[in-house]
Amino acid sequence: MSSARGIGISLRGGEPNAAERPRLSKLILDSDLYGPYRTARRAASSGNLFALSPLAAEGTLGKIGGMIKARAVPVPSDGVLAPLYVGADLLDAFAIHLPAGASDDLEVLARVAFERQAAWIRALTWVRDTVMATVGVKSSRALAAAAASRGLQVIGYLPLLSKSAGELVMGGDDRHLDFRVAVLLRAGAPGGRELVVVTVVHCHNRLGRTYLAVIAPFHRTILRANLERAVRVMEG
Repeated sequence: MSSARGIGISLRGGEPNAAERPRLSKLILDSDLYGPYRTARRAASSGNLFALSPLAAEGTLGKIGGMIKARAVPVPSDGVLAPLYVGADLLDAFAIHLPAGASDDLEVLARVAFERQAAWIRALTWVRDTVMATVGVKSSRALAAAAASRGLQVIGYLPLLSKSAGELVMGGDDRHLDFRVAVLLRAGAPGGRELVVVTVVHCHNRLGRTYLAVIAPFHRTILRANLERAVRVMEG
């Protein structure tokens, strides 16, 4: 499930329309970074997550047959973030089945998913940091450093805000938007244990809405790829 109310820019993938171009031109469209941006939007629209990865370039997509796939699911109504769903500018949830023998510790699972990222994802994060630094948005390193300075643990570059046996919450607040990411473990899911990741974003201003329009295709593509990579790591 996803919501893009109030964003004012299409989040459906493909090419930016005429209304989008003036708002994004200085950030993406007139730079050498438009190529990765366009590729990510197309991959998100088609569902072909590996179009962005080295596997696609190497022609080895056939080797991933049979892998456990992440999928979009309804946002959980009983989660910690449920009160934030109303009025969200971005709201989605993705789930993946865990292999036998995977840890029951949510922090361990979250670290596998968010800290062991593929090289192409790290490259896209660099693109994000480089572009958004021009408009004063915190880089991933700055976000992590700010959290550490407040005594918070960090998973990847996301500040860890709370943790219970069944749900872990990360996120941060900034002048352009606030975001939260919840990681839940569903022991009784059909087909076995399931890891669910919920993302909620609330924008404060035009900068936040424009940023979200740019980043949404990357977010969905990267999140699915992170979950699938994490399962492959757990499977050994």
